[in-house]
Amino acid sequence: MLDQEFCMQNLHFLLDKPDEPIFQRNPDDFLKTYPYTHVGNTLLIDNMPYKNMFNSPYSTIFLESFNNHCGEDQRLIGFVLPYLENLHSFGYGVPTFVEHNPFCRIRCID
Repeated sequence: MLDQEFCMQNLHFLLDKPDEPIFQRNPDDFLKTYPYTHVGNTLLIDNMPYKNMFNSPYSTIFLESFNNHCGEDQRLIGFVLPYLENLHSFGYGVPTFVEHNPFCRIRCID
């Protein structure tokens, strides 16, 4: 992804890791290398909300970290895929969709 030199350092710290600095990525710096791609049409997926605290609101959804053991891979098919399908058919930008449709509110019906 991006080296720390392309990130800004946050002066805050995590309670469980007080000696480690926090670096924030600016998605605009990364996305400017791709034509027609910007924060308004890109959904970021992360497992650490603190890394996105300075990003545009409603640009990121968060998943808990998981490994592919014990059938946890169904989480992507059961939660993320229906969310992305609804985003695609919504017809507006990512921030508008995420604001009106918080992640995990749309679920796959068993």
